[in-house]
Amino acid sequence: MECIEATLEKLELERVPFPEWFVPRFFAKDEAEGFDGCWMVYDSKPHFTNGEWVSNGSSYEIGVDDSEGLAHTPSICRGLEPSRSLFRIVTNS
Repeated sequence: MECIEATLEKLELERVPFPEWFVPRFFAKDEAEGFDGCWMVYDSKPHFTNGEWVSNGSSYEIGVDDSEGLAHTPSICRGLEPSRSLFRIVTNS
């Protein structure tokens, strides 16, 4: 699965209070009942299997993708299907 590269800032995650032990490396959308999806951050690369992202590492839920308000959906992520929503988080350098 091809990854789109983006910084924490582009993904609007720079102020998320991740646990100290968690290193955000990937960002993707899973299906969510009643919403357009749910955005998750992973510390290891997930694989899209049977309609959802699966990782051997830890994950951190960010929030739902709501087409009406888009409150938790960064502008570069809007309109993406879950299977095409994998971002690799890169540093600003």
